[in-house]
Amino acid sequence: MRTLTVAVLLVNAALSLTAFGSLYAEARYAFEPAAPVDVGRFATAELSQRLVGRYVRAQVELEGQPAIAFRRLGESERRLVLAANAADAEVPAELRFVEHSVPAAVGMRFVAPRLVAGRLSRVGELGLRYRGLSQPLDSLVVGASSRGWVLVDGEDPKSAAWVAGVAGLAFAFFCFSVGLLFRIFRKPHPTPPA
Repeated sequence: MRTLTVAVLLVNAALSLTAFGSLYAEARYAFEPAAPVDVGRFATAELSQRLVGRYVRAQVELEGQPAIAFRRLGESERRLVLAANAADAEVPAELRFVEHSVPAAVGMRFVAPRLVAGRLSRVGELGLRYRGLSQPLDSLVVGASSRGWVLVDGEDPKSAAWVAGVAGLAFAFFCFSVGLLFRIFRKPHPTPPA
């Protein structure tokens, strides 16, 4: 029975730590300041690693740019649009995308936003909800998954509070499992003779 308990606790600890690791970037975003950092024109803005996971606001030109449509679980259609004009000589080597929602009822009248605000991330660090998006991105623009930036429009820090809660729960399960493993393997203290 002890072997089975140890095996279950090890599996639980590994799964909990994996879940925590995959949610960490999004969970950290929940603690960002409520005022976005203005980066100006997104296509030519100077982006650096210090802006990853920050709440930013940017001006974008999305009309007529290459895009892919997808859905996150339980949400309406979303689009990932290349936010740079290929003819623009100022566009840096890194690819920049804007993800925005498409309201269901607007149909052909929908006009893409020109001012967006949300979480800035690297493509590979978007999180668990974006699993499987790298391949469609690479089919849109070669190398997008390895050198791309994504600004998730409409995702403010308050909207990530639930992710912080789930990540905290996963970390609590990890600590609980490791604590029980220590108790199982701890040498018992000898009892003094009576």
